[in-house]
Amino acid sequence: MFLVDYDTDVELQLYAWACGEFDYVETNTQRKYNGKQLPVRVYTTKGLADQGKFALDNAAKIVDYFSEVSC
Repeated sequence: MFLVDYDTDVELQLYAWACGEFDYVETNTQRKYNGKQLPVRVYTTKGLADQGKFALDNAAKIVDYFSEVSC
């Protein structure tokens, strides 16, 4: 067995790359992080942004929930 220790001061960023035309829907987290709400976006193929609404509503809640979970 071994212990993995992560640096807690590192800012997490996610990058993705795709080709084509996309739409997105956007909201913000309810909780503030360093005094600001975080933007949350869900990208969809062109013309289907309304289908991303369910994922968007849940994604913002999930970010807030897991930011308070401690191991």
